[in-house]
Amino acid sequence: MPTPATHTDDSTNPITPEESLKFAEAGMNLAGHVITDPRILELLNQRAHGGISFEEYKAACIRHILGGN
Repeated sequence: MPTPATHTDDSTNPITPEESLKFAEAGMNLAGHVITDPRILELLNQRAHGGISFEEYKAACIRHILGGN
């Protein structure tokens, strides 16, 4: 029987924004959703670097995709 996973604090080894972006890109590519739009890539980069919150990222992406920029 597998043992339950324990939560560990990785604050001494944080993931860099670049690693986060590579992970997101790999996942999207594997799912067949390659992101090529420069504005969406810019927003994703801002999100990874902590410049905007997830809610701001999501709202800006929706506005951009629907043409409300």
